[in-house]
Amino acid sequence: MVTRLKAGAMHEPHWHPHANEWHYVAKGKVRVTLFAMDKRLAIAEMAAGECAYIPRNCGHSIHNIGTEECELVGVLDSNRYQEATLSDWMKRAPRHVLANNLGLPEDAFSTDRKGRFTIIS
Repeated sequence: MVTRLKAGAMHEPHWHPHANEWHYVAKGKVRVTLFAMDKRLAIAEMAAGECAYIPRNCGHSIHNIGTEECELVGVLDSNRYQEATLSDWMKRAPRHVLANNLGLPEDAFSTDRKGRFTIIS
C-alpha cells in the first residue's frame, strides 16, 4: 500500500493485529511513533530511502514532519489486512472506562452522526 501525507498531516494511531509491517519512505521526512502493549515507546525520524519495522499489534502513528508531501510504501506479512484505529477503539470503549482513565466526566465523550468519536472539553 502507498500512503501519502500532506505537510504536517498524520496517519492516526493504529495497529495491525494479524501482521508485521514494514515502511519504506519513498519521499519526504516522517516521524514514526511506536507504542507497544508493554508500555514501551519508540520514536524515529526518517527520510527518503529509510525503512521501519513495526511488529504485529504494536500501535503506531506516522506524522509528516517535512515541508512537502511525503510518500511511504507499506508492506504487511499477511494476506489478511486488518487495521484497528485508536478512534474506533475509543468509540467502542465504555464511557466510564474513558472517564476514569482520562479524568473527564462521562458526558465529555460523544459520537457524532457520522460515527466520528470526539472528546468535548
